[in-house]
Parts: sequence; C-alpha cells; structure tokens
Amino acid sequence: MNKTRFLHYPVSNGTRSEFIQEILTMSQENKVHLITVMNTNKMYLYDRNPLCAKSVNESTLILPENAINIGMILLGTPLKEWDVGGVIISKKLLAQEHLRIFLLGAKNSTLNLISTNKDFNNIVGMHHGYFKKREIPQIVDLINNSCADILILGLGSPKQEEIMQEIRTLLKKCVILGAGGTIDVLSGVKKHAPRWTRYGLEWIYYAVQDPRKFYRYLIINTYFVCQLFKYLLFGKRK
Repeated sequence: MNKTRFLHYPVSNGTRSEFIQEILTMSQENKVHLITVMNTNKMYLYDRNPLCAKSVNESTLILPENAINIGMILLGTPLKEWDVGGVIISKKLLAQEHLRIFLLGAKNSTLNLISTNKDFNNIVGMHHGYFKKREIPQIVDLINNSCADILILGLGSPKQEEIMQEIRTLLKKCVILGAGGTIDVLSGVKKHAPRWTRYGLEWIYYAVQDPRKFYRYLIINTYFVCQLFKYLLFGKRK
C-alpha cells in the first residue's frame, strides 16, 4: 500500500476495506509485520525516541488517526478515509472469524471482560500488560503456540514500540498491531470517542475519562499544532 507524508511523518493512505485486505494478506505470509497507529502522541515520540521512530519507519502499515486527516486537509492533500485508527481496525479484525487473534496488554480484569464477550470468538490467547522483562520469552511462547495471525499490542507508547522491537525476532509469524489503549475500549472499560469528536476533539473525550492524562494531551496537541503551523508558514519542519 502506498505511503505518503504528513510533514515529515510517514503514513499509509487507504480506506478501511483496503487496510483490512492488506492486513489479511500480511497475515497469510510466513513472516512478522508491524502496524503502527500515527497520532499526535506518536508524532511527539517520533521526534524524541529513536526506538519509536524505528518502529514507525519499519512498519508495513501506518494507520492515520483523525488528527492526521485534519492536518492533511489543511495541507491540501486529504487522505482517502477517516476513522482508520487502532480501535476501528481492531474491531474489524475481530469480526474476521477465520483470523486467530492474541491480545497483549491491559489488566487481567479487563481481559476477563473481553473473554466473556461472545462477539469476540476468534481470540486464541490473552496476556496482561504488567509483565517483567524476564517474562517476555514465556509470553512469546504463548503467542507462537497459539498460532496467532494477529497480535493486538496494547501497552501504550513508547513501551509497546520497545516490546515490538524485542519480540519481532522471536515470533515465528504474526502481524503486530500496536494499538495503545484499544484493549480497554474493546472491553468497555473505556468508551470509544463518539462520532462528534472525530474532527480533532477525541483527546477531550478521553481526558474526561482519565483526567490524569490531561496535561499530556495538552502537551502533545500543542506540539501537533505548532508543527503544522510551522510547516504552513515556512514550508519546513523548523
């Protein structure tokens, strides 16, 4: 799938159906693929965390969240479709009955809620996200033994990018989707942002659910706006 650039950040440009078809194709290959979700937080980390930038650059697909769509419209190069972020794509994958999906992240109580959801009947394994580094080989064994096609990795950035890089060489085959807080949303512990927030207001909705993150949202969204306006005014990053 074609990749483009939002400022200096790489993103994939496709519709939901195109992304799902590409992931299905990837899942049939005897190799490990990375999928990253590009949002304002990932932009901030991309410029500050070399390992995070490495994971983004090495990803087969880079899913643009709606803030990126807004930015691309302002640059005069709109993307094909809105709402192609981690939660939406994860739900679409969980609706593919022939796929085998492993969840890694969140709390055990959250995973227990998902295990009782009859709509998610293609989950072949789960493990909480509060593990020690020494436990990683055992977790990789669980994933390999489950024959998972897709690993939904919900650890939050930059930890999930660090884990991505560590386990990618240990997995036999898998598509690793770094999906942040998606597992919490799938379980119902957190609500998915409603449609009215899609034009750059998702962060307000999530900050209300978790006020502790308000300051972080404020920093990364200010960074996004500054980066975009620098480019619009000067035609370059700095």
